Amino acid sequence: MNSLTPNIFYINNNYNTITHYDLEELYGLPIPNTRMIGIHKEIILLRDGDSAELIGIWLGDGHVSDKSIELNVSLNGIDDPEYLNYVINFLVYIFDIDIDDITINTYDNKKLSLIRLNKLTYQKALIDLGFTAGNKIKNQIDVPSWIFTDNSFIIRCLKGLIDTDGTITINKSCRCLRISFTNASEPLVESFKKMCNILGIHTGLVSHSKVFDTRYNKYYDSYSVSVSAKKDVREFLDLVQPKKFEYRRKYYGTWLLILENPEIYKLIKKQIELKFPQESDRKFSKEY
Repeated sequence: MNSLTPNIFYINNNYNTITHYDLEELYGLPIPNTRMIGIHKEIILLRDGDSAELIGIWLGDGHVSDKSIELNVSLNGIDDPEYLNYVINFLVYIFDIDIDDITINTYDNKKLSLIRLNKLTYQKALIDLGFTAGNKIKNQIDVPSWIFTDNSFIIRCLKGLIDTDGTITINKSCRCLRISFTNASEPLVESFKKMCNILGIHTGLVSHSKVFDTRYNKYYDSYSVSVSAKKDVREFLDLVQPKKFEYRRKYYGTWLLILENPEIYKLIKKQIELKFPQESDRKFSKEY
């Protein structure tokens, strides 16, 4: 071929996949190559524990657009700055990227930190792991089947789920901890229950309720499941090691000690109700 003739199979040091396979067939051996997604190097994530936690994080608080090149995860960076930093560093590690590749927008009035990744290569990597793009509620998202093939994957997926859409609260009547997972996708909550049961952790039944969303002025379906027995809560915390518990260990420990003394509890409860009249501030406020 004349060197001045344009080569439609090889442009700007790139050629298409079909041409690559044809060349390997002619050569008789694999040819080292780098696959590109648009102008960026393809990212292939292994189906391992790290990817299982990534899936858990995105199933809980993440979104992958089916209309544009964007994936993001919404976190409370005001009250949970440690977990926000953890997720940012985790993304840098798992995608092997620089922190400059991540856009972070924080809105103080909404206690919202939005982590954005706006490249097709990230989007494709997550979808290849089994994440469904689009509206998570309409799609009734669920845990990809490959995560159920290994208990270590299950543990890491539970970690991502509980750190995002989970809660660890104190049951004052029994002076013990309770772990709950709530989501608008029934299959996802059922899978949370199933994963716990596979690990030998007993849960209650999945409950259903209608929750009013003030943003859209309408009710939506909400599903929830809890781990309540002390033995099972202890097993969950030991196995999964959620960051949500790690960062708030002193808070939980202090409250459990307070509950051992009824008079001190009554005094502190009164002070809390005066300073934090809204119950929601008692659950999600760093000041609290």
